[in-house]
Amino acid sequence: MNQAPCPRCALPFQEDLCPACRLDPPPFVETLAPFIYSPPLNKALQDLKYRNKIHLVREISKLWKRALPFQLSPDLWVCPVPLHRRRLLKRGFNQSQLLATQIFGAQKVKELLIRERHTKPQVTLTYRERLKNVRGAFRAQNASFIRGKKILLFDDIFTTGATLKECARVLLKAGAEEVRVAVIARAE
Repeated sequence: MNQAPCPRCALPFQEDLCPACRLDPPPFVETLAPFIYSPPLNKALQDLKYRNKIHLVREISKLWKRALPFQLSPDLWVCPVPLHRRRLLKRGFNQSQLLATQIFGAQKVKELLIRERHTKPQVTLTYRERLKNVRGAFRAQNASFIRGKKILLFDDIFTTGATLKECARVLLKAGAEEVRVAVIARAE
């Protein structure tokens, strides 16, 4: 990134907060995004996600760790963005779960959300359509664990943030103390 990113959503920008985060702050306090979603990383993420090239998890995770040597505090838990069971059965894996486990370790990764409603793939939708598409699609599980915890919500790509905002909203409603976001790459 050649510009300082917005600390809330990681959009490359020159000021403290980007206009979107100033106007409508997301429910999460920070986004860690070491890369812009561009070649060759975008191809590697697409190959992982849509072409079952699971061996790329290790390489992408190494890149993330090298670019952003982030140490989890003992009170921070990692929650990967879940897939709906239909999509999980079709794909065979959740790329966010695999990446989070490789980066942070299985002992820190907790499945705290369930995607209970099958949604259209976000990639073809506008921002407003994305917000509507994921509204109510997630449910917290294990609310007694979530209550009072600091959560690092993890996904592969931050595009518009609609999915991440909805997941963060659900975690906060379930009693999380705060939600931060970490992704492999941020779309411009």
